[in-house]
Amino acid sequence: MSNRCEICSTDFTLFTWHHKCTHCNKEVCRKHFEDSLCSSCHKNAMNVIIISGPIPTDAIYSNATSVGLITKSNAISERAVLCELKIEAFKRGADAIVNYKQSTDNGHATYANSGIGPLPIKFDHYCAQGEAIRLKN
Repeated sequence: MSNRCEICSTDFTLFTWHHKCTHCNKEVCRKHFEDSLCSSCHKNAMNVIIISGPIPTDAIYSNATSVGLITKSNAISERAVLCELKIEAFKRGADAIVNYKQSTDNGHATYANSGIGPLPIKFDHYCAQGEAIRLKN
C-alpha cells in the first residue's frame, strides 16, 4: 500500500483517504478518483467512441474484434448511462461501441423518506446497450 497519491503525491492521512483504481490498480486520492477509476483511466474511458448503427463496411471497422455485449441500466441520466457503458467497454479493452441503443423507462415510482414518512417520487431510469469492439490498426 502506498502512502501517497500516485498522481499528485498527496500524503494519505485520516482525512485524505486512498482509493484504488479498478483498472490499473493505482492508489489515488479522492481528487483523482471517479467512477471506480483513477483520473487517467477515466479520461481514457471517455475516449471510447460510439459508432451509430451497424458496423460500417469500410476497412478500418471490418478489422474490428468483438469483446462482447454490454448492458447498463438504472442510471439517473442519459449522460450517466453513457459514461457507465464507456467505462465498461474500456475495462474490457475496447475502444469503440457499436449498435448503441438507449431507452428510458419513466413508469417507475420510488419513495424517499422525508422524515415524516415516504413520499412518492417519479424519475426516469435510463438503459443502454451496445457491442464493445477493439479496432485493429
